[in-house]
Amino acid sequence: MKRLTTYYFLLLLGLNMIFAQYLRFAVSEFKNGLQNMLEGKPLPLATERLIQFYWWPWMCVVIYGLGLMASLIGKPNDSILRNVLICILIIELLGMFVTAASFNLPWVLITWKLGS
Repeated sequence: MKRLTTYYFLLLLGLNMIFAQYLRFAVSEFKNGLQNMLEGKPLPLATERLIQFYWWPWMCVVIYGLGLMASLIGKPNDSILRNVLICILIIELLGMFVTAASFNLPWVLITWKLGS
């Protein structure tokens, strides 16, 4: 484990495991709270999709695990692994942004309707 990319994959693997566990519990509590607050009114589509696909960070965990194994084996070049890592991070950050926006969208709509 002399390669720095190995440590990057290991760090991101651990952080994503923590994030995936947190998201599972957060979506569960969020869903229960919204059902009580909205009293049966429909949720925005993005929020419904978030509740259905709360497991998406586990895909990143698998990809980082594969990258860690590839880095440990040492078969691909280190620069190729770094480029793959950057692409995965960009896609994951986009997913995290959509997740945060989906969590906040019901509150924005509730506030907007109350203000009107």
